[in-house]
Amino acid sequence: MDPGIPHPNPSRPFWLENNPLKTHRSTPYLPQKVDVVVIGSGIAGASTAYHLLDQASKANLPLEVLVLEAREACSGATGRNGGHIIPMHCRYWNERCQTDGQETTVALTRFEHRTMTQIIDFVEKHGIDCELRPNGCVLTAKTTREWQDLQKDLWAMRDAGITLHAEVWDQRECQRQFNSSMFVGGIKIPGCQLWPAKLVWAILKLALAKGLNLQTYTPVTSVTPVSSFDPTWLVHTPRGNIRAHHIVHCTNAWMGHLVPELAPYLRPIRAQVIATRPIRTPLFWPFGMSFNHGFDYVMQRPDRMVVFGGMRYLTSTMETNTADDSVTISTVNQGLKHVLNTLTRNTLTEANDGLNLKNQSQLEVTRTWSGIMGFSLDSLPWVGPLDGFSAPLVNQYVCGGFSGDGMPRAFQCAQLVSRMVLNQYLPTTVQLPTDDLLPAFLPSARKNRRGVTWNIIQNDKRALASLGITVPSTSL
Repeated sequence: MDPGIPHPNPSRPFWLENNPLKTHRSTPYLPQKVDVVVIGSGIAGASTAYHLLDQASKANLPLEVLVLEAREACSGATGRNGGHIIPMHCRYWNERCQTDGQETTVALTRFEHRTMTQIIDFVEKHGIDCELRPNGCVLTAKTTREWQDLQKDLWAMRDAGITLHAEVWDQRECQRQFNSSMFVGGIKIPGCQLWPAKLVWAILKLALAKGLNLQTYTPVTSVTPVSSFDPTWLVHTPRGNIRAHHIVHCTNAWMGHLVPELAPYLRPIRAQVIATRPIRTPLFWPFGMSFNHGFDYVMQRPDRMVVFGGMRYLTSTMETNTADDSVTISTVNQGLKHVLNTLTRNTLTEANDGLNLKNQSQLEVTRTWSGIMGFSLDSLPWVGPLDGFSAPLVNQYVCGGFSGDGMPRAFQCAQLVSRMVLNQYLPTTVQLPTDDLLPAFLPSARKNRRGVTWNIIQNDKRALASLGITVPSTSL
């Protein structure tokens, strides 16, 4: 499907409060010509721009980089997620090995953990205040079958030579850690919680200091060739057109609009998140957690606000093929509130006297928002030049299709795609390495997937059915 361009009046996430780059425009008018246009200003777009300018500076290469954002800075999926970095671990291990092969699954797992480490190092190096907390994440199971499958996946991962840290919690330990009988088991893995938009704003500010031109509220409506003899592109916007030598598409769920050739391979999927009032809320858990095969995820911020997302399975469409983040679904809101209050009821009850909560038995939800994820046919990101996928798209690159895992993927993907672009400007003797990129990420690797039938709703339904969750046949 054609996802169009981002909705001009989206729902308002907590993360975008007090956005310092909300309406930023480095220049009052658009430049007529630049070297590189990056479309999108989320974690992928911001990181691509930063790495382009940082590496160009180190190579003494003057480079004009322009970032175009349809709305405010970081207004897409990165500014609307649940505040987690949860790299791939054991969950779905056996299934991923069947679909992608063990070699790719092992490489992807290492890639995501390496990305998380890069983000931690970057935040420490630059002193970025984004509430980054490497407190881990617990993959929990609510049913015996899910718990058995999760343990089998862990054993298979270890058999494959992946020795990532894992704490196995039985039902008694889960009861102790969560003060809830909701879970029969869990595995604590490396992971982080953070304020994602603050990380992106910091990356953009570092890029601005290196000469980035950032233009918010400047949607790109189309990209056309200058002529059949000219390998440059004309980027069309309501504020004017820009001529660019290279284009990097970092719009994730919306990539299929500007590059129609990608539309059959990408699906926009809407996710929904709620946030509670932080005042006087007890500390429930210092770590993040996900359950129901990762469809649901929750964490608590330092001020004790709880952020909980997921439950798109309460709609008949599983929120698939929708790119509208201006609305939220009441059925999903109510489901999130109910499960969150069930999960925290015991702790709230015990905390009433000590915290003077006046017999408060439920958390007060004060914010609800939605965001659009970009899922690819094979659940792997698209990273690299598009001319290997479609010959006419020479000098256009893509970095997106993160399939709900943008935080543990995009930062390193952006670094690698920026190197690919810069290598077009650098002599062969000083080419930047791109060996860390998985070959399966390249658009050219998808050529043999043409014509493959893709039914993401049926795949999700099968996963949920194993948990005893039935997706409604019609939306309420």
